[in-house]
Amino acid sequence: MNIPEIIFNDKNLVVFNKPSGLLSIRDNKHPDEKTAIDAACEFLKVKQVYPVHRIDKDTSGVLIIAKTPIAQKKMSEIIFNQAVRKIYLALVRGEVKKDNKINLPILKTMSGKVKIDKAGKNALTIYRIRKKYRGFTLLDVEPKTGRTHQIRVHLARVGHPLA
Repeated sequence: MNIPEIIFNDKNLVVFNKPSGLLSIRDNKHPDEKTAIDAACEFLKVKQVYPVHRIDKDTSGVLIIAKTPIAQKKMSEIIFNQAVRKIYLALVRGEVKKDNKINLPILKTMSGKVKIDKAGKNALTIYRIRKKYRGFTLLDVEPKTGRTHQIRVHLARVGHPLA
């Protein structure tokens, strides 16, 4: 397996630049597909590592994996308490007029689909315009909560789906 670029590695954590197309963690839909967890185990020459968070399969970005359960617990607390800022680049359809935020609840249905629904969990996304193009806008997007497909669902709802 090709091991993604290592950004950071110490006694507690290994941090990868996860490419698009690589699962973070094995799921029921792809039981035999290689994952970033597999890559971490191969790189570290260990049988087990501990995921701190996930990134969608089709999204590239920084992925933190703990080497011990204690490091996993501590990093999970740091992320839960929003002591880490997560900022994504998103190219969206349409010309966004101004920086804004989206505060709409997201519900994960029994089938695994996600949608905006008042019965869902609180979800907050902040976005800032980085560059405008004809018919598109490049945004810096900061999800303040970590709901499944949050960025995709929120931006689509306000009329700017991911391109």
